[in-house]
Amino acid sequence: MVIPIHPPGVCDSPNKSQYRSMPVYSSRNPSSFRHSEGWSNSQSKLGSSGDGRYSPLSSYKPTQVSSLNKSVTSPGPGLIPPRGILRNATTNASGNPRLSKGGTSSYYALSSTPTAQNIPESIEQAARMTEAVFTKDKEYPSLFHALGGRDEPAQVLPISGLIEQDYPCLIERGLMSGRLFNIEHRTEIPSELKAWMSQTTASYRMGLFPEIHRAWMTIASDLYLWDFRDGSDLSYYAGLKEPIIGLAFAPAKPNLFKANLNHILCVTTPSQVVLLGFIVSCDESTLGLAAPIKTALEVIAQPIYTISSDNVLFPVVVGSSQGRIFVGGADGNVHEVFYQAQRGWIHDKCWKKNLTKSIVSSYLPNFLTFSSPDPVKEIVIDNQRYVLFTLSKSGTIQAFDLGEDGDSFSNIGCLSHETIINTVIVKSKNSLEPNSVRNILSISAIKQGDLGLVAVTDSGIRLYFSLYTGLSQRANPMIRPSTLKLAHIRLPPGYSPMSNIRKPTGAYTAYCSNGLFSISTADGDTSHVWLITPFIYPTANYAELSTRYTVPGKTIDVKEISVREIDPVVFEQPEVMSQHLPYRREIVILTSHGTIVLKASKPFELLRDLIQRQGPENIQGHFEMLPNKVQPLANCVLLASHPFLFTDNNVHDLATKAIFMYGELAPEFQQDAWPYSPRHDAIYTTVGRVLASFWNLKLLRTGTISGTTTKIIMPNISGEQVSYAIHFIQSLHTFIVNNPNLYMISQIVSTGTNNAQMENTPEGHRLMCYEMEKMSMAALKNLLSQALEVLGMWKILCEHQINIILQGVDDRLLNTTLRDMIVAGQNTIPVIIDALINKYLGDNAAVDAISIRLREVCPSLFRNEDAISSKVAEILSKAKQTTDPHEKESMLTDSLILCEQICGLGRVNIRNFCMQFAELGFPLGAIRLCESAAKAVDPQHLALLTLKPTVSSDPVANQAYNNRCDVYKIVFEILDMYYTSSNQQSPPLTGRTSDENLPSEKAKLFADETFRGILESEDEVFHIMLYNWLLERNLFGRLLEIKHPFLDAFLQRAAESVVSGKLHRNGMNGNETRILDLLWRHHELNQNHLAAAQILMRLADFTTDGLDFQQRFDYLARANICAKGVGRRGPGELLENLEDKLDVAQIQKSILDTLKNRLVNLSETSSGVFDHTLTNEVKMHQESIQRLNSQLFNISILYSDFAVPFKLHEIRLEIFNAAGHSEKPLIESLWADVIQTELDSTRESLESQLELVRRKVVTLGKKYISSPTYFPMEYIVEHLEAMMPVEMVDQAWVVRTMLEIGVSFTELLFVYEKLWNKVTQQRVSTLGGMNGQSQVCRVVMSMIKSMLDGKLEVRLPRSQHNEFIEKCKDLIALMIVEFSSKFEPEAKEITQKLNITKDRLEYR
Repeated sequence: MVIPIHPPGVCDSPNKSQYRSMPVYSSRNPSSFRHSEGWSNSQSKLGSSGDGRYSPLSSYKPTQVSSLNKSVTSPGPGLIPPRGILRNATTNASGNPRLSKGGTSSYYALSSTPTAQNIPESIEQAARMTEAVFTKDKEYPSLFHALGGRDEPAQVLPISGLIEQDYPCLIERGLMSGRLFNIEHRTEIPSELKAWMSQTTASYRMGLFPEIHRAWMTIASDLYLWDFRDGSDLSYYAGLKEPIIGLAFAPAKPNLFKANLNHILCVTTPSQVVLLGFIVSCDESTLGLAAPIKTALEVIAQPIYTISSDNVLFPVVVGSSQGRIFVGGADGNVHEVFYQAQRGWIHDKCWKKNLTKSIVSSYLPNFLTFSSPDPVKEIVIDNQRYVLFTLSKSGTIQAFDLGEDGDSFSNIGCLSHETIINTVIVKSKNSLEPNSVRNILSISAIKQGDLGLVAVTDSGIRLYFSLYTGLSQRANPMIRPSTLKLAHIRLPPGYSPMSNIRKPTGAYTAYCSNGLFSISTADGDTSHVWLITPFIYPTANYAELSTRYTVPGKTIDVKEISVREIDPVVFEQPEVMSQHLPYRREIVILTSHGTIVLKASKPFELLRDLIQRQGPENIQGHFEMLPNKVQPLANCVLLASHPFLFTDNNVHDLATKAIFMYGELAPEFQQDAWPYSPRHDAIYTTVGRVLASFWNLKLLRTGTISGTTTKIIMPNISGEQVSYAIHFIQSLHTFIVNNPNLYMISQIVSTGTNNAQMENTPEGHRLMCYEMEKMSMAALKNLLSQALEVLGMWKILCEHQINIILQGVDDRLLNTTLRDMIVAGQNTIPVIIDALINKYLGDNAAVDAISIRLREVCPSLFRNEDAISSKVAEILSKAKQTTDPHEKESMLTDSLILCEQICGLGRVNIRNFCMQFAELGFPLGAIRLCESAAKAVDPQHLALLTLKPTVSSDPVANQAYNNRCDVYKIVFEILDMYYTSSNQQSPPLTGRTSDENLPSEKAKLFADETFRGILESEDEVFHIMLYNWLLERNLFGRLLEIKHPFLDAFLQRAAESVVSGKLHRNGMNGNETRILDLLWRHHELNQNHLAAAQILMRLADFTTDGLDFQQRFDYLARANICAKGVGRRGPGELLENLEDKLDVAQIQKSILDTLKNRLVNLSETSSGVFDHTLTNEVKMHQESIQRLNSQLFNISILYSDFAVPFKLHEIRLEIFNAAGHSEKPLIESLWADVIQTELDSTRESLESQLELVRRKVVTLGKKYISSPTYFPMEYIVEHLEAMMPVEMVDQAWVVRTMLEIGVSFTELLFVYEKLWNKVTQQRVSTLGGMNGQSQVCRVVMSMIKSMLDGKLEVRLPRSQHNEFIEKCKDLIALMIVEFSSKFEPEAKEITQKLNITKDRLEYR
C-alpha cells in the first residue's frame, strides 16, 4: 500500500529537486503488508540464538499465512539511544532504554526539526549511535567460533556439514537469487598457442599469475604469458635452454634493485634455478578505485641470477610478500633461494640452502637415509602470520615458523597422512571412511583468526588445522604458533539427510581462499566446478551457499584475482559489511580450453535479483531468515540508496517499499524493549559500514619526499577514497531526505491527565517510540549532512599541496581523526579553511574560485561570512603591498566596512583583522571593529547591568559583560604592542610582543591615537577596561589626567568594593588599596577635600597586609590636613576624630618601634643558640609586629594585647595619660616598673645603671611634668632616694635629676620637706630610721649650700624670697632639734653642719 508522505498544505523538503525521486511509504505497518509468514514455529530461523545476533541454523519450510507473532529482539545494551533524545524515559534492568508510563509532561511537545542550537548536539548523538551500531556489527563470530569453537578448552566441534542449516537450500526455495557468480570474461587460449598445441607432441604446463592478470604456459623451455581477461598481450620468453618444470611470480626484495624492477620470476629447470627480473607497471588511466587494472610487463633479457639445482628437481616454487623464494624439491625438502646485490665473504650473489634437512643427513648418500623421498607437492605461505606450510605427495603436512619479522625458519609441527586419517576417523566417530580423505588435493593458509590452515580432499572434505594450544596463545599476538593439529572436519554439500544435492566425488583440483572454496570434478569432456561461499549474512554457525558451474575441458588452475588497496581484514569479515567498497571478488578458472573469469555477486545484488523477480510483497521469508531483520534490511537500505545503480530506478523504489514493509516494530512490542525499529537500526548499520573504514582514521600522516629524507605531511585519507565515500553518503542522505516521515517529528502537544493516560496505553507507548526513532533519524540526517561537507572540504584540500597549505597547523591535526573533524571540528575546520585561503592571497581569481567552490561544497562550514572574511584578507594583503597612502586608506576603510558586516558572527576571526589593522597603522579601525563586535555580542546592552549592585549576580548579564571584555581585549593587546615598540617606561604584561619593524616614534603616535580612540567610545565597559589597563601598568598619573564621568563612577565603585571586601566588575582584587589611593588623589585634584579626607581615613583603617603602619599613619596625617582644608564649614567631629586617631596611632607607633628593637636584640641573642623559650618569644614578637602593621587598633586593644603582655610600662603610662586614667597607686607602680626595667637592662657598674635611670626619668619627667597626675614627683623623689646606695658620694643626684627635668628649686625643697616630715613622723616610707633622716638632711643641706654658694639660682620675687629663706631656716631648725636629741656620733656631726648652714642663712 503506497501512501504519499505530504498531505495537502505540507511543504516539500528543501532542495528536493536535486534528489532522485523516490516513492515514500507509510511508517506504520498496515495489515495489508502481512504476506507469507515464512517459516513454521516448530523450526528455528537462520542464526537464531539467545543473544539475538547469531546462532546455529536450523531446518525450516514455508508455511501458511499466519498473523505476525514474533517479537523483535533487542540488540542489547551495546546499542544505546543518543543522549538528550529521551524526555520521559528510564532504563530497564538490562540497561536498555524504557519509556516511563507516568507524568504529565508530553513527549510529543517537540519541534519537527532540530534547531540551530541543538544541531551540534544531535550530530554528537548520531555519531555515538553510529559507533555503537558498527561496533555491534563487528561482533560477528570468527571462523573458529562459527564452527562451534570454545575458548576453554580451546577446541571446536569435531565435524559440521551434516545438517541442512550448514548448507541451507535458500536458492531452491526462492529465498535467494541463484546468481552467486556471473561470468565476467570468457576467453579461449590464444589461437597461436592453440594451433601449436594441436601440432606438437611436446608436453606443456599451464597456470595463473592472478596478481598481474596473466595466464602462463610453458612448452619445453619457452614461457608464454597472456592477459586471461581478454586473451590480449601475448608475450613469450625463450632465454632458457632446458624444459621448465616450475615457476613462481614474487615481489622483489625491497631496496635491492632499481625502483622499476619490482618483481622476480623464479624458474626451475632440471639443472638450474633461474631468477628473471620483471618490470610491472600499471596503466595510469586505470588507477581509480573501481577501475580494472591494466598491467604492462617487461622482462629483463638476461637472467639476474642463475644457480645449480644440485641434481634436485624443484617443481614447486613460491615467493613470500617480503621477496623470499622457497622451492619444494623432489627430495622432499624445502629449499630457499637467497639473492643479494653484492658478493659476500661466504656466499655469492645467489645461492640455495636446504632448510629442512639436517646437517648430518645432507652429507649422506640417499641409500643410507633408509627412506624414499616424499616429494613436496605444494607450498603455501601465510604472509600475515609469517608461517609456511608444505604438502607432500604422500599427504604429509608440515608447518614452519618464518619468525615474527618473516626472516627466519623453524619447524612448528608435522602430521603424516596416516595420522590425519586416524584423527578424522576419531573425530567423526567412525562415520567417515578412510577413503574419504585418501587424497589431499590442496592446502591453503587461513591468514587471520584462530585457525591456521585448511586442506581439501578429493571428496570435497575440508580439514581445518590449528596452530595454537589454547586461548592464551591465540589471544596474544606476540606468541608464535607452536603446534599443528587437526581441529575440525567440514563436509561438502550433500551429506545432510534432508539434502537433495549430490555429493562431489572424484575431485582432482581444489582451491580455497578467504572463505571461498572450489573443487573440480570431471564429467567426460567437461568439468564441474563447485563454488562454495559463506552465507551472505553473519550467523553464529558456519553456514555456506553452494553453486556449480560446468566448464569445457579439464580444470587446470583456479585462483582468486587480487584486489588492490583493500585492507586484508576486509576478506576476513562477512562480505555484507564491506560490499559498498569499490571492489568485488573475482576468480579465474583456467581450463584446457581457456579461461573463465567469474564475478561474485554482492549480497545487495542477490537481493536486487530476488526483489526484481518476485517483488517486495513476496519475499517476506528472506527478511525472516534471521531472528533480527536488521541485516537483510541493511542490505535493502544499501540497495535503495546505492549511488551507482543507474540502470533501473525501479530497483530503488522496490527496495524502499520493502524497507517500510518489513522494518516496523513488531505488533507485540514490549514496553521495556529496545525502542527502535529494525528499519532504524538497518539505516544506522548501513551508514556505519560506509563510515567505518575511515571514521577513526587520522587525517594526516608523515612521509618523505621521493628520493630524499625530508619529512612532509601527507593526507592519510586520499581524495579518491573521499570522493567514493561522498557518493554513498550523499545517496544515503538523499534517501532520508526524500522520506521525511523517517525524521519529521509530530507537533502533538498534549498536557494533563489525558496525555498521561495515553502514554500508559500500548498504542500511546508505541507512538512515543516512533517519535524517538524520528528524532534519532533527524540526528542522523544532520550527521550525514555534516559528513558530506567535511569530506567535500577535505577533497578540495587534497587537490592542492596539502603539506604547504597546512604548514604551521599540521601539529594540531596530526592526531585529528575524521570523526573529530565531523563531530567536533568547529575549531579546527576554520583554521584549515583559513590556511587554504591564505595560500592564494594576492591571486584574486584563485581566492574567488576557491571561495565559490567551498560555498558550493560545504555551505555550513564556509558560510557567507567566511567568503567575506576571505575577501577582507585579500584586500588587507593588497594594502600591505601598496605605497599610495590614499589608496591604502581607501582599502582599509573598505575592509573595515566588510568586517563590520560579519563581526557579530562567532566564526569570524576578529582578532586577526584587528591585528592586521594595527600593523597597517589603522588602530582606529581595530577600535571601531571591536565596538561593532561588542554591540553584536551584546545587542541589548546587558553588560551595563552588572555595574548595578542589585543585578551584578545576574548570570546572563555577567556573560554579556565577559563577551564584551573578550572582544575589547584585542584592542589592549594592540595597545601593549604599541607601548612596547615605543620603548615607554611602563612595559606591558609578560607574554605580549612588540612589532620590531615599527619605529618607536610611530608606535608612540599609534599608542596615543589608540588611547584617544578608546576615550572617545561611549561604551562604559570599554572605559573600565582602559582604566584597569592603566592600573595594571602603574600608569596612575595618566589615569588621573582623564576627565570623564565614567572614571568617577569607576573609582567610586572600586572604592566601595575594596571597603566592602567584595570583588566587583572592575576586575580589581578586593585586598588591593591602590583604587582608594587613586580615589582620594582624584578628589583632592578636584578640590573635594572632605571626600579625600574620608577616603584617606578609610585607607588608614583598612585591614590588609598591603599597607604598613607608616603608610597608615601618613594617610591619617594627610586626612587631617585635608579635613583642615575644608574651611570653616568643615565638620569638627571628623577633625576631632582624626586627631584622636593620630594620638592613638602615635601610641601604636611607639609599641611597634619598641617591639622591633626588642626583636633585633632577641635575634642577635638567639643567633647560633637553640632555646625553645627564646624561639617562642621571637615568634610572638614577629606576629605582634605583623598585627600592628596590618591595621590600626583602639587604645584598649593596644593596652591589653600589646602593652601588658610585653611589659611596655612607658606605653602603659602613655595610654593612661591619653585615656585620662588617674589611678594614683597604679601610676606610681608604673614609674617604679620603668625605673626597675632600666636598672635590669644592664649589668655594668652602679654609675652606669644610675645614669640609665637618670636619663629615663628625665625623658619621662619632661614629657609628663605638665601633668602632675602622671608625674608623681614626691613618689619619684622618694623612690630614687630610697634606691640610692648608702656609700654613694653624690648626695644631690636626685636633686640634679629633678632640676634637669624642670622642677623648680623651691618646689623641690618643699618635696624634701614633706619627705623629712614623713621620715621623722615614722610613716610608711621607703626611707626609714636614722639613715633615712640623715640622707634627707644631707640632701637639704646640699641644696641650701648650693643656693647660698650661687650654684643654684632661685628665681622668686623679693617678697617671696625672704619668705622662702625663712622656711629654709625653719626646716634647718627642725632638723637641728631632731638630731640634737640623738646620741650617735653621726648625729653630732650632722648637728654641727646644720648649725653652720643655719648661721649662713642668718647672715645672708
